[in-house]
Amino acid sequence: MITITQRPSLLKSVDKILLLVNGTVALFGMRTDVLKALENRGINIESGVFGHQLQ
Repeated sequence: MITITQRPSLLKSVDKILLLVNGTVALFGMRTDVLKALENRGINIESGVFGHQLQ
């Protein structure tokens, strides 16, 4: 199954995350790894708007 979402709460139900920023793959991998990478960059996904922080 593939899920497309902008809702951080739905990320708890997926195995892998593909994060696109301006149509380009910014991050891809296991959910825990991608969320950890975002956290290490000081990005809080709970706001729902964080793609601009990865540019």
